[in-house]
Amino acid sequence: MAVFAVHTAAPAQGDQQRSPEQVIASATAAYQARDRARFVAHFADDAIVDANGFSFQGRAQIAEAYAQNFRPDAPTVRVVDREAYGNRVIDTVEYTERGQVYCCTVTAYFVEDGQITYARVTM
Repeated sequence: MAVFAVHTAAPAQGDQQRSPEQVIASATAAYQARDRARFVAHFADDAIVDANGFSFQGRAQIAEAYAQNFRPDAPTVRVVDREAYGNRVIDTVEYTERGQVYCCTVTAYFVEDGQITYARVTM
């Protein structure tokens, strides 16, 4: 797997005061806007994403793993349910591709100090 350097901004001043739910809402907005750099900036430097038996660690690997999701023709996403429990946020997301709606993935996010430290995606 090739690993690419990804320029990501550090969290803005005050991000540590945002609730985990606000952090995930901001990451989702970046994802929906197809702004991969802004999406990946929500992850801690050493964050881990586990998805479908694969594990990605660090922003560069996470950015590479999500690259296909940011193509102009990638499916759009809509959060159909969001639950927050302390530092954990669980999103259920549906996808629309060429007018067809597909349901769903469930992602459990763990947020510390205003950044995603771990995400587990289940399809």
